[in-house]
Amino acid sequence: MKTERLKNKFHYILTFALIITLGSINAQVNKANVTIVIDNKIITSGLSLEFINTDSKEKEEFSYHLGKELSLPNKLFANNNLIVKFSYLGSYKKHSKDYKYEFNFKKGWLHNTDYLIIRIYNLDKKKFKKVFCEEKLPYGKQIQNAVYLESKILCKPLKIRI
Repeated sequence: MKTERLKNKFHYILTFALIITLGSINAQVNKANVTIVIDNKIITSGLSLEFINTDSKEKEEFSYHLGKELSLPNKLFANNNLIVKFSYLGSYKKHSKDYKYEFNFKKGWLHNTDYLIIRIYNLDKKKFKKVFCEEKLPYGKQIQNAVYLESKILCKPLKIRI
């Protein structure tokens, strides 16, 4: 009888510890300081980024400012179906143009790093169209953090001037 009570107490303690551990794993946050560069210009003004899990439809809004820390909860990355959407008012042939961007956002971009640089090149500009000649989207992008660099195959060397 005494042994049975001890087993039950041990079982409850173990269950409680497991629930706490799982809760803290679920609540983990992925974070890094973000810099967005569009057409070789560092974006310093505010942008509104929307992160959406395409499966659960869960959303997270992020107000971007240069170097601001981006924190995203693990649950948003469920099934690796996270996209980011935002727009930017740029210029094209001496006129203002509203550029819209939407692409997959990978959890690894925020893993084991202090910073994340998102470089976007609008392909309506000849100098970038020649570089990203294989790109099907209206823009090319490069992602860089402390341990990772992602880029499409380039047809010509890209001159980065900031």
